[in-house]
Amino acid sequence: MRLPWQRRLFGYGWLVLAVAVMLLGGFRAEASTVAGRISGAPIPAAGAGQAFVRAVNLQTGEIATVDDTDATGRYRVTVPRGAFALFPTVVTLRKVFSPKPTRVRLRRGQRRSVSLRAQQATTIVRPIVALPDESFRGGTGEFAVLNKGLRDMLITDLIDVKTATCDLSLVERSMKFTDAYNLELALVRRGLVDPTTAIRPGRLISPTRGVRGTITVANGRMRIDAETYKWSSKKTLRGTSVEGPAEAFFELEADLARRLTALLCEQPVPIKGTFTGSLDYAKVTPVGAIIGTLDWDGALELVPSKSLGGLPPQFGGPTTLYEVQTGSFTAHIRIVPAGGGCTISGQGTFDVNAVYAGMPPPALSVTDGDPDTYRLALDGNLAQIPTVLSACPPGQETSNGRTGVWPLLGIGLLPFTQNPSVTTSDVFAGSATGSMPGTDDGYTWTWSLRG
Repeated sequence: MRLPWQRRLFGYGWLVLAVAVMLLGGFRAEASTVAGRISGAPIPAAGAGQAFVRAVNLQTGEIATVDDTDATGRYRVTVPRGAFALFPTVVTLRKVFSPKPTRVRLRRGQRRSVSLRAQQATTIVRPIVALPDESFRGGTGEFAVLNKGLRDMLITDLIDVKTATCDLSLVERSMKFTDAYNLELALVRRGLVDPTTAIRPGRLISPTRGVRGTITVANGRMRIDAETYKWSSKKTLRGTSVEGPAEAFFELEADLARRLTALLCEQPVPIKGTFTGSLDYAKVTPVGAIIGTLDWDGALELVPSKSLGGLPPQFGGPTTLYEVQTGSFTAHIRIVPAGGGCTISGQGTFDVNAVYAGMPPPALSVTDGDPDTYRLALDGNLAQIPTVLSACPPGQETSNGRTGVWPLLGIGLLPFTQNPSVTTSDVFAGSATGSMPGTDDGYTWTWSLRG
C-alpha cells in the first residue's frame, strides 16, 4: 500500500514523463525532411567532383542547409516548415550540371521524397572562391595585421587569374557584405526597393571553394600554411606552404598566390626540396677495380613540365611530370685504384640546368594514388669534377699535385619507383638504394621535397 506522499510522487513522475514526451515530440515535429536522389547527371567519384543539394528559403533567400550526396546521388535535407527551392548541383572536371530548382512547401514535421534532376550546362566550370574575414589566423603582435592583409592581397591576386584552362571567380563573403545583403533583403520584403532592380531570393552565388590558413613567425622566419577546402562541407582538399625571412612577406605572398592558383585550378604545384646521395665505387662494374665514394647534396625547385612526352601535366591524371627550374648540387669525390696508385680527390658545384647544356632536365614523375608513388631521375654524366692527385706511391711522386677532371657518372638519382613517406600534406621524404643491372650499382640517396 502506497503512502500519500508516495502516491503524489508517483503522479508527479507520470506528469513529468508526459510533459517530456510532449516536448520531445514537439521538437521532433518542428523539423521537416526532404530526401531523394539526383538524376540526369553522373555522380562523380570521390576526388573527381562534387554533388550536393541546397535548400533555399523562398521567403528570405537564405540557404537553409546544404547536403552532399552519397555515391549514388542520394541526399537528405532537414529544414523547418515553410517554402523552399531545392537546387541540385553536380560538378565534374570542366563541366557543371546546373541546378534546376524544385519548389516544395512543408508542414511542420512533414517528410517528403523528391527526385531532383540536374541538367548539364554549356559553360565551362570555373572555381568559385570565397575568403571570409577570418581566413587567416596566427599572426600576433606586430604581425597581427597580416591576418587580414594576407587575405586582402590574395583576393586581389586571385581575381586576375585567367588562363586557357582556368578562370577563377571570387565572390564576397565578408561580414560587412553579409550584413548589407541581409539588410537589402529586408527592404525588398517591405516593398521599399524598386522590384526591377531588387535582388532576388535564391540567386546568391554559392562558392565551391574556400581558402584558409595560419601565419607563424619565429626567430625572424615566417611560415604560411594554407589549404583549399570544399565550401559546402568545409572539408580540407589540398594544402601548400611557403617559408622565408619575416621581412620577405610580399615575396612569400606572391609565391603563395601562385601555389593556391594551382590548387584551385586542379593543377600541380611547384615542389622545393633537398637531396643527398652517394655512390660506392667498389660496387661499380667491374667490381673492385677502384675504391672510394662519390657524395653529393643539393637543392631543387621543380615545376610541372609542359613538354616531356608531349603530355600536359594533370595532377588528377595517371602521371604528373616535373622538371628542374632552378637548382644546384655539390659533389665530392675521393677514390684510389684497388691495386694501389694515386688518390684522386676533389669537389665541384654545378647548376643542374648547366649539366644539361641549359635544357631543363626531367626530375620527378608523380603517380596519383594512395599512397602517391613517384620516381626521381637526375643523370649528371655531362658534368666533370675538378680533381687533384695526392698520396701517390713510390715511382709516381711527381704526379702529386697534378690536376684534372673526373667525369660525374651520375648524381645517383637513377630511375626507380619508391613509395614515399608522407609526413604532412604534400611532403615527400625518404631514403632508398638504387641499382641498374649492367651499369653503375650501389647508389644510395635521400630526399625531402615539399609541394
